[in-house]
Amino acid sequence: MARATWASTPSAELWPGGFSTAAKQIEAAGLQIGLHMISPGASMGHRLALDSPELFVPPGMAPSFHYPPTDCATWHGHDRPSPGQSLITVASEANPPVQPPNDLILTNVASSAAGRFFQGSALGFDGTSIASLNISGNQTRYDFNATFSVQLVVHTSANVQHDQVLATKPGAWRLVLNQTALTWHVHYGQQGWVSAVGPPLRAGSWVVKATAASPLIRLHLCELLTVETAESTLQNRCNLTEQASANASAGSSLPYIAPENITFGAEFAPDGSVTSGLIGALEEIFISRVDTSLWTRFNWNVPPTGITDFYIWDYTVPSVREFWAESLATLYNNLTWNGRCGAVGRRW
Repeated sequence: MARATWASTPSAELWPGGFSTAAKQIEAAGLQIGLHMISPGASMGHRLALDSPELFVPPGMAPSFHYPPTDCATWHGHDRPSPGQSLITVASEANPPVQPPNDLILTNVASSAAGRFFQGSALGFDGTSIASLNISGNQTRYDFNATFSVQLVVHTSANVQHDQVLATKPGAWRLVLNQTALTWHVHYGQQGWVSAVGPPLRAGSWVVKATAASPLIRLHLCELLTVETAESTLQNRCNLTEQASANASAGSSLPYIAPENITFGAEFAPDGSVTSGLIGALEEIFISRVDTSLWTRFNWNVPPTGITDFYIWDYTVPSVREFWAESLATLYNNLTWNGRCGAVGRRW
């Protein structure tokens, strides 16, 4: 039997309807061909993800590329920083890549082994550490009017005796943890501060997503866990869900704030000293200029596709590899392969 070869032009004999006709029939059957599964055109994907989230890469990882229309910046935090090092954000999707001026200046930030992604390296904070972003040369990117989002992975300790700032832009928004709550504060002009108060975080690893879309602010949260199944150990399982929300007055917008540093892991006091410092670690930090409340995954940029439910197979799980192979084979074998579609009389 001759070995099959790939041709970009379909054989008129085997594929009288062309490749696209077959692809549309496959998509209509509910399975999106590719290494990921999405809900539009792949109807079984959303249901499967709700019933069996362990089959998919968990939320937590920030985008791998910078998409200028919606993204401000991403810092993965796996660089194993040395003293005084600045942390460069990820590259643009432009070709060639354009690096936005979004370098984080790290002060007393050390490499932490608490990380859950990319070989366990994260940015370590000891209560005196701070990561600072000087936005004075790029103010328009961070001067949000009413809509924006902040997501990060935080590794908390049992030592939460005072307010610990995870992220803040002074006078505009503040994400802070203490013994009783994780709270998302957003300042809406004359109305003042609006706060979504979530639960406290015990010592562990957490995905935190804070969003603002005037007049509603939301706080989403999940703990990254290791789950044992009959066949394998699943790392970093997490189901990101909304934990708190609050409403501002209709039409509210954020006030203009003179250029101030956005900081992570602490904030600056009026005298310039570091205060409200985190004792723990951060990684996978992402700031967006849009409301990402409905986004379920960040592994690849979602806005260009218009897709919000975005699921990626976790091929490290044996059952995922088996499920994908069987589903694809079953789909091919049960489709109506006729003169309309092509591949007459063939079965895979």
